[in-house]
Amino acid sequence: MKKRIFIIIINLLLFWAFVDAMPGISTNGERAMNYIFPGLVFGFLMLILPDLLSFFKFPKNFWGKFLIGSILTLMWLGLLNAVFTGFLTFGPGKVGYIDMVLFTIPTLFTLPNALAVIFVGSLLLNICSIILFNLSKGD
Repeated sequence: MKKRIFIIIINLLLFWAFVDAMPGISTNGERAMNYIFPGLVFGFLMLILPDLLSFFKFPKNFWGKFLIGSILTLMWLGLLNAVFTGFLTFGPGKVGYIDMVLFTIPTLFTLPNALAVIFVGSLLLNICSIILFNLSKGD
């Protein structure tokens, strides 16, 4: 039970940090609920991902988690954009342009619309979630 709550909370915090860091994704207002509800659902999706892989007989390696997890994340971000519009706003963005203390990482490429931000965001968010899950296992 503790491990399941840990997975949900870690993915919630990952989602929160990702939304703050990704240009093109913003919250409607500064309420914490705009981060908590979508992050909890994302954490729950990442929690049930191994069970879904087992049910549909997908391998539980990186590629299985990446494929199915990216599809689940893409559907969730699409629902946030189309149905649950009160939490997050998606618009044009870019990948890169991170201002570090001593240097600035240049813009790698720009994302012209909300669908591109949702697609790239789902891939990056899922990769970060897989990395965090593997680090938390201690392998």
